[in-house]
Amino acid sequence: MELITVTVPLDFNLFLISDAHVGAVTHDDDAWETMVEMVHSPYGDLKPNRNYVVDHGDAIEGITIDDPRFSFESTLEARIFNQMSMAKKDRLSIKKKIICWLAGNHEFSRSVRKMGDATKEMCDSIGVKYGTYSAIITYKTVKDKTLFKHFATHGYKSMNMQAGSEEQRIANMKTKLKRNLRNKTASCLLNSMGHTHKLLTLAPIPRLHILDKGGKLEQVYQSAPLEYVDGEIIHEDRRWYANTGCFLKTLGIGFSTYSERAGYDPTEIGFCVARVRHGKLVGIDEVPI
Repeated sequence: MELITVTVPLDFNLFLISDAHVGAVTHDDDAWETMVEMVHSPYGDLKPNRNYVVDHGDAIEGITIDDPRFSFESTLEARIFNQMSMAKKDRLSIKKKIICWLAGNHEFSRSVRKMGDATKEMCDSIGVKYGTYSAIITYKTVKDKTLFKHFATHGYKSMNMQAGSEEQRIANMKTKLKRNLRNKTASCLLNSMGHTHKLLTLAPIPRLHILDKGGKLEQVYQSAPLEYVDGEIIHEDRRWYANTGCFLKTLGIGFSTYSERAGYDPTEIGFCVARVRHGKLVGIDEVPI
């Protein structure tokens, strides 16, 4: 866990990316380049200098030759240090925009951990803040006013829901996402994770309440808090949640990936963008590629 404070303008975009898996044949170079180009381009109504990035980890494939998931056919580069060099090179052009870079479970695999902390080495090498596996990020203005807090983690568990119709399956995955994150912190308006290779977002749920005030009954909708209050618990229904997609394809032609052998559904290539306007988190865009 790391606590990070960053100074931001009142209007900015936050690119939530994850799971590049550099070193695998099925790493999607084109999708990664599309993301980098978007980070350097206007997004919404804002110029590129208002774009920031949080990387949620699994930057490298990190599967060594003694791992049951390993196969030569699905591996572009098996040497971990070379994978790290590739991941660092991919981030050089956006490094000044990266608020923090988290470690994923592939960097924490037993084989990779024997060599040290791969993500910390990569962060230190290119001058990016290391966020460990999870971080609480506090977004402040130049006047030291806290806008909101953000719990970012690589993530946990799977999202391979099968029951019911497509609408029910998506609803079940969003419920799982919320359950994965709701009890991790109580002060964070934005909660995001990678890991599952799904592209999902969940907005605060407006709740209708009846109040008696001055001898009258009033209907009041309660949604996301309008202002950050230090020490205030934000109810789980009043928070934003995001699952950040990936840059790793499930299938390749002429060989079988471990994802195919495990029976995983197609991954969702892409990322999320959280939009902050006038100091308020107003929406999260799912950006499939």
